[in-house]
Amino acid sequence: MKKIFYSFIVLTTALSIIGCSGDRDLNDDKFSADPQSGWVVFDPSAPSVANAIVGCDPDAVTEIVIPLLLDAPSNKDGLTVEYTITDTEGTSAGIITHSGYADFPKGSREGTITIGYSQDIASSLGFTITLTTPSRSNVSIGHPDNVDPLTYDVRINRGIRDGLLGVYEDNVAATSNTYVVSQGAAANEIIISDMSQLFTAGATSQTRVFVAEDGTLSGPPYLENYFYENPNVGDTYVDNVSGTSDSCAGDINISFILRFGTSATGDQNVVLNRL
Repeated sequence: MKKIFYSFIVLTTALSIIGCSGDRDLNDDKFSADPQSGWVVFDPSAPSVANAIVGCDPDAVTEIVIPLLLDAPSNKDGLTVEYTITDTEGTSAGIITHSGYADFPKGSREGTITIGYSQDIASSLGFTITLTTPSRSNVSIGHPDNVDPLTYDVRINRGIRDGLLGVYEDNVAATSNTYVVSQGAAANEIIISDMSQLFTAGATSQTRVFVAEDGTLSGPPYLENYFYENPNVGDTYVDNVSGTSDSCAGDINISFILRFGTSATGDQNVVLNRL
């Protein structure tokens, strides 16, 4: 990002003088008094859910590193932040390893939580990390105006269906679309988010897909697979779902048609690759 400094010295001086007699950001006062004062957040540039997969490569790295950020001018003394783990699927106790705190080394405003696990996990695990207590009283969990708990979801996935969960990109040229694949209601069902953006920019959708033991794809009757309201043709549904998937490679090759009213499109195809 370009920064323009020309002719700003006079403006900065003038604004500083005005600021002495006007309202000021309380956080600015806090920072000027204590440059290590601030708050901790999970890195917003990271995926909203951390997904790992087991059962594919016995030599694969078996840890998940979750990034955090300290919003403060400096961190010369270092910082740790305690957290709790609450299971959402399966039982993580005795299965995963972790320190119980996020670590921000001295001089760094970037912290991490590291979760270790084994490739021998028998079934999928899901849990939520909740930040609780910082080691310094001049640091808060989340922005001071935010009263909600600061949480992050983690999944360690095993199996044909769960192994497909995660964040994907498509093979369509000149797009930067991403898609989230999550669990559906049925044991063999996944939900692919926002495939509608392939047809209408910014459109959101939830597409139901069934995954067989061999990775082949199918779908429910089209009236049970609402797509979205297309601005040109109205309510649109997904039908004739077919294709293949590879949970270890993180590939979904899906074909389908779209139905609207008494009409339908020709075959549509997109390949999704896990990020």
